[in-house]
Amino acid sequence: MRDLDTALLRTFVSVADSGGFTRAGGRVNRTQSTVSQQIRRLEDLLGSRLLDRNAHGVTLTAQGECLLGYARRILQLNDEAVGVFTLPRVETVRIGVTEDFAVEDLPALLMAVQAEMPDVQLEMRTDLSVVLAADVEQGALDIALYKSLTVPPRSSGLYTDWLVWAAPKVRFPEREPVFPLVAFRQGCIYRNHAVQVLEEQGRRWRVAYTSENVSGVLAAIRAGFGVGVLSASAVPADLRALGPESGLPPLPTAHLVLQARRSAAGGPLGKGAQRMLALLKSHLDERDRRGLLLHPGPAGAMAVAG
Repeated sequence: MRDLDTALLRTFVSVADSGGFTRAGGRVNRTQSTVSQQIRRLEDLLGSRLLDRNAHGVTLTAQGECLLGYARRILQLNDEAVGVFTLPRVETVRIGVTEDFAVEDLPALLMAVQAEMPDVQLEMRTDLSVVLAADVEQGALDIALYKSLTVPPRSSGLYTDWLVWAAPKVRFPEREPVFPLVAFRQGCIYRNHAVQVLEEQGRRWRVAYTSENVSGVLAAIRAGFGVGVLSASAVPADLRALGPESGLPPLPTAHLVLQARRSAAGGPLGKGAQRMLALLKSHLDERDRRGLLLHPGPAGAMAVAG
């Protein structure tokens, strides 16, 4: 099987389009003699005369007309394939966030990303904070935004919110003799700490409802299944944030941690990841400045030192 040389085909198409060797040479940046040699090599390869040469220039033979259509298609596919690999590479940025951030803040943030960083591909996922913290430390994520009850040794941004007990407005499950807890699945830092402070207080308790997501927890609290632990900034207007008068044990501050992976875990951050980190930090700084992240602790709330 003989293979057609695209350089020869490109010269052939240039001769056919321009009607002469000299003009074709100018198009493909070759001398007239080089163009003539390339046409001769193509004719030898195919065993057919492709051009009729005369005093007025050149014309296509029947075989030349037949080849011209194929030559154009081959060159078009060649140029298309080469173009795919010469386009600027799209950087993939892997980001993990907690679900409450994904529900409340992510839509506005994504609009900003689309406007400012159209050349970046995002891989976004939500998970438990403990999973996100481990993944960004190990390099499985480029950037993570997660909750922590302690101050991490390193971060790109650190913001404070208070944890509160949240209950429905029209029911009072906190008064039940066995405290009904609405919680996220096991492994959630809110759930773990709620159980810890209830045990320390000596209060009888039970898990009344478990959900994988924020919407499930909020629905269960609204329905009166029990009381849940939420960030103060995440308590909607139709729920009550319980104070010390409820008799419930105080809850600690929660830290919202913005963290990028270390260079040792996958090499330096790409330019897209650096821009994404800066955009996230700017977004969080603005919300913090407007008081949408930082909430004064309720009376009797317990501040946990980092």
